[in-house]
Amino acid sequence: MPRRRSSMLRKRHAPGQTRIRDTISACNSDPVDIRTLRALALEPAGFYNSSTRAKAWMALVGARSHKRTMDGIDTHHDAERQVELDVLRSLWRYPEHCPDMERATVLRNALRQRLSILVNAIFAAYPDLHYYQGFHDVVSVCMLTMEHDDAAALEVIKRLVRCHLKDYMAKDMKPTLERLKLVLVLLQLKDPELAQHLLQAGIEPSFAISWVITWFAHEIENLDDLQRLFDFLLASHPLMVLYLSAAVVHQNRQTLLEAECEFTEVYRHIIRIKNFAIEDAIQTAQTWYQETNPQELLRRASLTRAERALAAGQAMDRYPAFLKDIECQQMAGQQAAVFYDYSSQGGQWVTVSRRLVVAAVEYTAVAAAAAATIWITSAAIFSE
Repeated sequence: MPRRRSSMLRKRHAPGQTRIRDTISACNSDPVDIRTLRALALEPAGFYNSSTRAKAWMALVGARSHKRTMDGIDTHHDAERQVELDVLRSLWRYPEHCPDMERATVLRNALRQRLSILVNAIFAAYPDLHYYQGFHDVVSVCMLTMEHDDAAALEVIKRLVRCHLKDYMAKDMKPTLERLKLVLVLLQLKDPELAQHLLQAGIEPSFAISWVITWFAHEIENLDDLQRLFDFLLASHPLMVLYLSAAVVHQNRQTLLEAECEFTEVYRHIIRIKNFAIEDAIQTAQTWYQETNPQELLRRASLTRAERALAAGQAMDRYPAFLKDIECQQMAGQQAAVFYDYSSQGGQWVTVSRRLVVAAVEYTAVAAAAAATIWITSAAIFSE
C-alpha cells in the first residue's frame, strides 16, 4: 500500500515538476525562450511556485538583478508621506503561519520597511511618474514573490512602470478612467445581454479601476492567486488587464442579471466581486484577446474619447518596443536597463539603453499598425 501511494504521489507531482523544469530551461536558454515562457504562463497554475516565478518574471520583462543590495538606493521624492501612510495599512496578512503575535508584528514591520524602500526607490528614480494609491499593492506582490531578493524585485518593478503600468502614473486618473470604458465596449461585443443590463442600470466602468491599476492585488487576499494572475499579465499585452476585468464581470453574469436593474442593486453586487475562478477568467480573457485584439477593439469602439486616451498613452506603441528591446538585449548579451519616455521633440517615443537604440518593429499582426508609427529619434546613455 505505501508503494502504491508513493507511486500515486509521484504521478500527482509530475506535472508540477515538469512545469518547473520547462520554466527554468526557458529562462536559462541563450537567448531566453520568451515564447515558451508565455505559453507556460497560460497553463493552469502558471509558473507553479515563487522560486520559479522569480526567474520567469525577471526574464519576461527583460530584467536582470545586477545589484544584490539595496544599500545606497535613493528613496526621496514628493509623495513619500502618502507612501508611508499606505504602507502602514498594508501586509496585515503577513507573515503567514506565525502564532506569536509579538514576533509577527516585528516581522510585519520589517516587511513594511522593505516595501516602503522599494516603492520610494521607484519614484526617486523616475520623477516623471506619479504615485497612485494601490501601487504599493503591486509592489508587495513582487517583493513577496522575490522573497529576500529586493534588488531583483526592484528591477522587475522598474520595467513594469516604464511599460505596463506607466499610463496609470500620470498626474491624474482621467486617462485611466477613459480607458476603463473599453471594458464595457468589450462586454458589448462578447456578452451584449449583460452589457445592456449594466448600461441600463447606469453602471460606469470606474468600478474596475482598482482591478486594473493594482492587477487585482487590492481585492484578492490569497498570494498564490495573485501570483497566478501576475504570471498571466506579465506575459501579456499591457491592455490584457482590461480583457481580464471584462472576463471577471462575465463570469458573474448570472448574479448581476438577477439583480434588479437599478444602480444601487447592481453596483452593490459588482463591487462585491472579490474571488472568482481565476483559471477560467484567464482562459476567457485570452480567448477574447485572440478574437478581438486591442487594435480591433479600438476600431469597434464608438467611445472616441477612450480611443484618444489610449493614443495619448501610447500603450499600443510602447509594448512592441518593450518586447523588441528584450529580444535585442538578450541577443547582444547586455543588461536590460531600458527606460521609456517621451522625447522633447514631438512627443515621439525614445528607447534608451546602455549600448543600443532599438527601433520598434512589428511584434505581431495585432500590433503592426501601431508599431509602424514609432520612430526612434535620439539616444543617450543613462547610468543607474
